[in-house]
Amino acid sequence: MTNGHKSKRCGFSFITVAVTISLLYWSYIGFVSQIVIAHDAISYESFGRMVYLDGWDEYFRTGPNREPLYMFLIAVSMWMADILNVSYHEIQKIIQLLFLFITQLLTLKTLKRLRVSDYLIATALLYIGLSPGMVNSALSLFSEIATYPFVLSIVLVASKLWKNLKKESSPIAIPSSILGLLWLLLTFTKGIFELISSLFLIPFFIITGVAIRKQRSFLWKKCLIFFVMFFVSYYLPLNGYKLMNKIYNGHYALSDRGARILYGSTARRLEPMGKTNLLAGLAFAPTPDICYSHFDSQTCDFWDWSTADHLATTQLTQLGERGLSPNQAERQILWLAIKKILSNPLQYCLLTMVEGSSIFFWESSKIGFVAYPDWMDRIFWNSIFENALTFSTAFLALTAFIYLFIYIWKNRTDIFDTANLTDSRNATAFMIFLILTNYIMISCLFWILRRYVLPMAPLYVVIIIFFAHRLINVLKTTIRLRSS
Repeated sequence: MTNGHKSKRCGFSFITVAVTISLLYWSYIGFVSQIVIAHDAISYESFGRMVYLDGWDEYFRTGPNREPLYMFLIAVSMWMADILNVSYHEIQKIIQLLFLFITQLLTLKTLKRLRVSDYLIATALLYIGLSPGMVNSALSLFSEIATYPFVLSIVLVASKLWKNLKKESSPIAIPSSILGLLWLLLTFTKGIFELISSLFLIPFFIITGVAIRKQRSFLWKKCLIFFVMFFVSYYLPLNGYKLMNKIYNGHYALSDRGARILYGSTARRLEPMGKTNLLAGLAFAPTPDICYSHFDSQTCDFWDWSTADHLATTQLTQLGERGLSPNQAERQILWLAIKKILSNPLQYCLLTMVEGSSIFFWESSKIGFVAYPDWMDRIFWNSIFENALTFSTAFLALTAFIYLFIYIWKNRTDIFDTANLTDSRNATAFMIFLILTNYIMISCLFWILRRYVLPMAPLYVVIIIFFAHRLINVLKTTIRLRSS
């Protein structure tokens, strides 16, 4: 057996070991942990029960409520639990841990596309399997866990499609439809992806324009097919769902929170701001504990999401008292948010960057809401462990994101070349960068809770490992050149 085959076989063994350790850990943690129903989990549970007991008619009639996919998963868990005569929490944990396992498999596929070594792939899979934040999301009644497979699947399908657009003989209709359906499922899990999906299409418009200008007829025709199929598979059912809300409850919307959150975040950022408030905001961004340990409670409470929510609720109440309907109030509050931004754009941009910095703090041992054994609580709630985990992963994510931008810039010609196929690694890296960048830009407009960053956690793991792989290769080349 050659050294290459031995190395490949050994790398595969490491991957197998990483997955096996993960499965054993999940079996243990799933058995000894308990889902805690608190805060948003209360509404997830009640809406899931509504779907299960009263059907979708009642869900639409009382809406617009939360995005429907996770409610459907909870309803399925409750249905299975009644059949098996067990708590639906146990069924929900199994389903969500299955989502985490699928995330590992898709991460493996993504890193293979990026041509990362098997040893580093095993490292990524093991981290996903043991990550306090990601495992916590699989054991909590929150919808972030359901986003992981869809985000990675979009990267894989979109990168393949981007490459096949430039290949005259490759089919485009079915992959375009699949991509639209994946975006639909992701949007039905987290509404913020409705905005992100629109930004995601910009490069496709760009390459269509380039194809028309350079008279590459097969390419712009394939792009046209892509847009038609994406519209049919994504925008038609999405707007169909909004229409159902309009028919049942009078709101042409996916959910009821977007405008309120945007206004609340904007209004808070444009409150009178002193040096102490700004410093508290910088301390609050990575983790609230840092702020509360250095500033008084009132100063730190200003940066909590509840302050922004209070500002939005107050404004909506005032609009309601003026006789505006819920639809009119929602449109008005969006316009008020824009007016506030235009009144002081400098302060808004500064405070948006301050709050937006928390988008890279994706890992934590304190995300909640899960009851762990005492020995695990002692580890997870240890401030040294929490801060080391939070800041090291944030630093790695930011560093890897900057490297990814440099990598995309260096390979921009290959990515947007209309005459030649894009390299698979470049196409995959580009789609990761595109989704991450759009998510970061859109998220910064709203308040950011730690769990809101979790949909990007698999991509952060991927780019950190990709950066490590490229760095190791550079170091190996440097050492080899010096030794020769």
